[in-house]
Amino acid sequence: MFGIQRHKENYFVENNCLVLKGEAIAHSCSDHAICYVPIWTVQYDRKLVTMSNSTALARIMGSYFYRYVDALDELELHPVNSRHKCYHDKRTSENTAQWDKPNSTNGLIVLVVGCALIFTTIVGCFIMFCMHI
Repeated sequence: MFGIQRHKENYFVENNCLVLKGEAIAHSCSDHAICYVPIWTVQYDRKLVTMSNSTALARIMGSYFYRYVDALDELELHPVNSRHKCYHDKRTSENTAQWDKPNSTNGLIVLVVGCALIFTTIVGCFIMFCMHI
């Protein structure tokens, strides 16, 4: 989790996306139910990362919802023909984009807590081992 978000923090740049299309697509969930996912097709200017005046298309997926109406509500946050701040990978030609700014803070906290727990466990086991000798 930390590595993925850290990569995005380093290589995703802020841009201004024009929403060309928004739709809620049915998707199968893990518990054999049907979920709905809002998906936006957006266009952004690539001159921030290249010297050309080209534009790129990308698809941004929202959260999974069990109710269609909830997916439609999320679609309304970024209506068609509106511009919103978005973030895309400046190194790849895969046109990957997302609405939220990448943030690795949560992953770093989980990583530090996990390491602390492992260290505490090793020290505890060592003390227990020394007490039985």
